[in-house]
Amino acid sequence: MKKTISINIAGLIFYIEEDGYDKLKNYLNSIQKYFSSYEDSKEIISDIEGRIAEKFLTKQKSAEQQVIALDDVEQLIKSMGTVADFEAIEEEEDLADIKETVETAGEPKREKTTTEAPSAPYAPKKLVRDTKRKLLGGVCAGIAHYFNTDPLLIRLIFLFFFLGLPAGGGMIGDEVAEIFGPISGFIFIVYIACWVAFPGSTTLEEDVNLKKFYRDPDKKVVGGVASGVAAYFGVDLGVVRFAWVLSILLFGSGLLLYIVLWLITPRANTLTEKMEMTGQPITLENIETNVKKALQPEQQKEESILTKLLLLPFRAIAAIFSGLTPMMRFLVVVMRIFAGLILVMVGASALIGLITALFAVLGLGTWDFGSIDSDFMPLNFFFGEVTPVAYVFLFMAIGAPFAIIAWLGVSLLTKENKFTASIWQTLLGLFLVGIIGSTVYGVRYGSNFRRNGSVEKVQTYKLPANPILLELNDNGDSDNYNNTHLDLDGYDGTEAKLELEFRSQGRSRQDAEFNASNILYNVKQSDSSIVFDEDFMLSDKAPRFRGQNVRMQFYLPYNKAFKMTRDFYNHFWGVRQRSQYEYDLEVNNEIFKTLKWTIKSDSGLVCLDRPILKEEHDGSYGDNDSHIDEISGGIESGLNDAFDKSFEARGEIVKQFDLSGFDKVRVGGAFVVKIEQGTEFKVTADGREEDLDEVEAKVNDGVLKIENRKKAKLFANNKRVGITITMPKLESVDLSGATLTKITGFTNSNDLKVEISGASKTLINVNVKELKLDVSGASKVELHGRANTLEADLSGACMLDTEQMQIQNANVEASGVSKANLGSIPNLQSSASGASRIRRQGE
Repeated sequence: MKKTISINIAGLIFYIEEDGYDKLKNYLNSIQKYFSSYEDSKEIISDIEGRIAEKFLTKQKSAEQQVIALDDVEQLIKSMGTVADFEAIEEEEDLADIKETVETAGEPKREKTTTEAPSAPYAPKKLVRDTKRKLLGGVCAGIAHYFNTDPLLIRLIFLFFFLGLPAGGGMIGDEVAEIFGPISGFIFIVYIACWVAFPGSTTLEEDVNLKKFYRDPDKKVVGGVASGVAAYFGVDLGVVRFAWVLSILLFGSGLLLYIVLWLITPRANTLTEKMEMTGQPITLENIETNVKKALQPEQQKEESILTKLLLLPFRAIAAIFSGLTPMMRFLVVVMRIFAGLILVMVGASALIGLITALFAVLGLGTWDFGSIDSDFMPLNFFFGEVTPVAYVFLFMAIGAPFAIIAWLGVSLLTKENKFTASIWQTLLGLFLVGIIGSTVYGVRYGSNFRRNGSVEKVQTYKLPANPILLELNDNGDSDNYNNTHLDLDGYDGTEAKLELEFRSQGRSRQDAEFNASNILYNVKQSDSSIVFDEDFMLSDKAPRFRGQNVRMQFYLPYNKAFKMTRDFYNHFWGVRQRSQYEYDLEVNNEIFKTLKWTIKSDSGLVCLDRPILKEEHDGSYGDNDSHIDEISGGIESGLNDAFDKSFEARGEIVKQFDLSGFDKVRVGGAFVVKIEQGTEFKVTADGREEDLDEVEAKVNDGVLKIENRKKAKLFANNKRVGITITMPKLESVDLSGATLTKITGFTNSNDLKVEISGASKTLINVNVKELKLDVSGASKVELHGRANTLEADLSGACMLDTEQMQIQNANVEASGVSKANLGSIPNLQSSASGASRIRRQGE
């Protein structure tokens, strides 16, 4: 049993055995006595004690011991040396000089031979993260220890590839930025991978002979960066400064690098830091040598005029920084407080809102969810169906990050790290439990929306001689759904026809169709009006929310006059989509109700009582070909191969539709469409079963209409759906959305009308007398075959290529930023406005 004593060295508490304490005390007393005559003795002693404390701390962590033993003190003294050691060395050096003089006149010296001890077995060096000297994860410090270099150098290399190289590439040009840009993400992934793959260690011992990068305050001109670089790499200081001045001419990169190094590089203030800057071991002998050099500085020569001129920019920057330092410190404090307040407000507000919502859904509050308009369902159904435990898990998953944000704000305001290990573990545990629980209940509830189903109805209404009025019944309340949509269209008939499609979701297709069949929606006709409900309801048989919605297609006879209220016009956006014109409708509701409308086969919805607003162009696009190429790119004239490759694919299931009697095609959605000529009618779709269930195909008045009931979502698992249409005769095609379409095989046809909108790509290979094209949006069209006359209207940012089609007469109009590459056309009339461009082959 040994007595232990608690001591304080450089602000750190250590427990040391009594015999070790006596030896350490005598050692420190001898050092204090020796250096007491020096001017900066206190600073020297403080540096030595700091080094001793660092060695003891490393020893405790590596050996996992709590008490410093006598052997530890003896090893410390052996590594650092004693006052008697370097006094003896000085005496030996003096005697060696005398002996060398004598031996020179006498016999030659005998060579000394030494026998080295057998080396220890080789063990491969391990790459670990240095968590003792870490700034983030200890990756850079661990790599530096593995390669025996300064961690600051590795950090600078990481920063250069993560920030400097991409930023520099962006300054040089877009092409270089495209090459260097992904490097930043790659370096980030590499850092995270190293963080995960390599274990952390707090026991890595630092090489005492390792040079460290510091700013040298003794030889500084501005910030000591250049002198620090010279000391680290062992290069002449004048050469470094000259190279740095020249680097300023390289787009100011040298100045930027100097400022960055000035900000992130520590300054060598203490004696030990100055010794580490030159790579000298921290021993008493070296300490004494450096102290003597500091007490006897070399007299600096007077600077030449050229040197003063070269150093003038750096000294000016130093003066500016010195003057701005107090203001910058004040701004940093203000920004810290402001950021802390923002984080606290954001985190606290979100937590208060989440807690209030949690109390409400758990029935502990008096929140009326019926007062919230969710645009597609009453929240009463949703909150009444999901178990309260799911909301607790959801609160934990969402609330934990906001709690971290608020606590981070508190840390900034108090200028103290409030994130203890227990707080981190608690918040992380809450977050993980919340994520797992929310996922489990979310998947369970989401299975109610696995499949889709629909029920269709058709209703007809006799029209009076006078224009009928279309009205909207405001039946909305907290238990109704307002997810209704109506498209207004014309047809060749004498009555009004309403096609209703009730859609829903469920665990199976049968369940979804059952839910759809229990949708209650009313359309009532009186003598002079047809009234549509604004919302729909659910019957008592299926009261739960399953994504129910109502889609309506309302047909009125072409050129038949009718009226509608402003509420009807505003509620059903599809009504306004059928109009190609815009009107001055700034009238009160009573006057609006008296306006007469009609649907024309060539121009859609037309108001008979209001003038058309003329579209004005400011001509501000200019005639800049490079700008056009930047916006629209080049025309992809080789699309034929791309189309062939796209149509080589086939889905796992092929579904056939029993449809016939059509000569017009209208397709909307994200499909791969192939339309070809044949002797019989045939319509097929290929893809996944769940996707094919959403494809709707029907024929109305000779028009084949194909659409997807389920709209494509950006992050959904959307797969290819192919459509193949075979038909004897084709008169018109209407494509919208993001279709990829190929039309082939139609020869000896009279006229063909094609309307394309959205972001479609279309290849047309036909032989017709007259081809009419109406292309808008960002669509691309390539024409093959033969046409006597071409009428093309391009708008938006679309592109047209007709070089592979033989055309005799053409009239092409382009607006916006559209492009048209035309073949050799004998008779051409063209008109381009805005930033559009039309080019004929050979011109």
